[in-house]
Amino acid sequence: MAQTRPPKRRYHGGLYTTPPDKVRLELLRPAWQRYGFAVLVSVLASLAPHGYGNAPGMQKMPFVAALTAVIATAAIAGFGPTFLAIVLGGAWSIAELLREPRFTPADIITRLLIFGIEGMLVALYAWAARRIARHIAKASDWHRRLLETSSEGIWVLNSDGAISYANPRLAEILGTTVEAIQGKPSEEFFFGSDLAAERIRSQNLSAGQKEQFDRRLRRADGGEVWVLTCANPVFDEQQQLQGLLSMMTDITERKRAEYALRRSEDKFRSLFDNIQQGVYQSTPAGRILAANPMLLKMLGLTSQAQFNSVSIAEDLYIDKEVRKHLLERLEQDGTFQNVEYQLRRHDGRIITVRENARIVRDEDGNILYYEGTLADITERHSL
Repeated sequence: MAQTRPPKRRYHGGLYTTPPDKVRLELLRPAWQRYGFAVLVSVLASLAPHGYGNAPGMQKMPFVAALTAVIATAAIAGFGPTFLAIVLGGAWSIAELLREPRFTPADIITRLLIFGIEGMLVALYAWAARRIARHIAKASDWHRRLLETSSEGIWVLNSDGAISYANPRLAEILGTTVEAIQGKPSEEFFFGSDLAAERIRSQNLSAGQKEQFDRRLRRADGGEVWVLTCANPVFDEQQQLQGLLSMMTDITERKRAEYALRRSEDKFRSLFDNIQQGVYQSTPAGRILAANPMLLKMLGLTSQAQFNSVSIAEDLYIDKEVRKHLLERLEQDGTFQNVEYQLRRHDGRIITVRENARIVRDEDGNILYYEGTLADITERHSL
């Protein structure tokens, strides 16, 4: 069954797009054409000596012409047709030499051996060259497949900042096609407010630095997409900059989650700082981990750092048995509410507070910290 000619290999951004099993070095793909070529050049080689008649030195012509036919076949038609050309060339050359009575059988055999060895070497060299070329083509195609099936968006910028290669994943991230990206200036995919920072990064990369950073890109519809970028400069053997290679991971959802978390933290911080009750977190050993400004004011403290030297049991409680009783309730119930007792402020003044508290534990049930709220009810209690 005749082989069919594979499609032409198209060249895009330094990568061939034809799979390796389609790559062939033979110019004539079908087997009958390749073997027919071997027969044709062998016939022409057999006719070559007749064009010179009895010119001096033409006794060597049969093998020279036959070897030329072998080289042509090896270069074009492939391994098998080359052996066919060796056999045919040898046969027709012997036939020519037998017409000359001056050549003895020993001379013919010697010349035939020399021709056969030369032909075999030519065939083996051509076979090795094809094998190496196929391995190179297969490796190149493997790299192409790796790039085009990667879950990372990849682009290669030339020395002018234009996109010389982009893979399908990057086109997906940008909401467009590979054809619409390749050849475009990279700055078309940046927002105007980011251009100054991008140009500085490009200068650093061109100087040989490798960088990893978060980058904002403009999609084809005008929207934004955030990518984690690993960028590397590409140099040739003379250390001349050829371009910049960037691999980009879509982190838009992570950025949105971080933004939402920051907003939530800001709201919590605002509530924590402005609530009109004292809020705290403390360790079982009696050290304050965190306290809001209202609690500082309630206890007569001026800064968070002062809590580092405050012992809850020794410095705050008027009746130490109250703290012991409250810890027992927390251990038993995990929480208590609306418990009133007295504390000593930093200036020595005694105040009455109402506390709500609970235990916060880890997954193994170990106590991480206590947290609660305190309300100063001194005036109300006096009334």
